[in-house]
Amino acid sequence: MIHPHTMAVARTARYCRIGTPSPAVRELWICCHGYGQLARRFARPFESLEAAHRLLLFPEGLSRFYWGKFSGPPVASWMTKEDRLDEIADYSNYLSALLSRYREQLSPHVRVTIFG
Repeated sequence: MIHPHTMAVARTARYCRIGTPSPAVRELWICCHGYGQLARRFARPFESLEAAHRLLLFPEGLSRFYWGKFSGPPVASWMTKEDRLDEIADYSNYLSALLSRYREQLSPHVRVTIFG
């Protein structure tokens, strides 16, 4: 009989950034793309929001696939219904680690907005 098991592993996650981290940053935005997108393309319309007081982070879903089979462009997804609770935990850890990476470079009073 087959018994599925799980284990946590280290994973390389891709994200994009608009702005420069500094103590002058008062707004930190974490912007999550939708199904079948990549962070780089999703971030383009946000470029007009770049300002010295604002830092925007665009995490990319860890599950990449080809849109329209192998002939389509690579895109990303956040999760599927398979092992959903594990994927939610993985993404929660991913987003927490991303936030922690920048928090120490910013003012402790920075306002965090999560957009998705």
